[in-house]
Amino acid sequence: MLSAPADESLVDVPQESFHTQSMSKRLQVLLPDDEYRAVADAAQRQGKPVARIVRESLRRTLAEETDLEPEQRIAAVLRFARFAGPTGDIAQLLDEIERGRGLG
Repeated sequence: MLSAPADESLVDVPQESFHTQSMSKRLQVLLPDDEYRAVADAAQRQGKPVARIVRESLRRTLAEETDLEPEQRIAAVLRFARFAGPTGDIAQLLDEIERGRGLG
């Protein structure tokens, strides 16, 4: 059994705790195979690890968050509502698209 040294002044043990400011946390995300392949393909094209691609994507998404007031959100929707696009029966629209591409 170890005993404490007779002269406690010889023992230099800090009595304070140290905290790391930027601790990393592990996050597990489950993706369907096709989504994982898409991320892995992007990582390979960019020469980056999959984890880095995911972290960068999360950072971009969080940076895009806005704290718009409800009135500002409504105004944005109304601005976009002014743009006209094709409307009608979905089957008819898809048929027209295919014909326009020479597929139908």
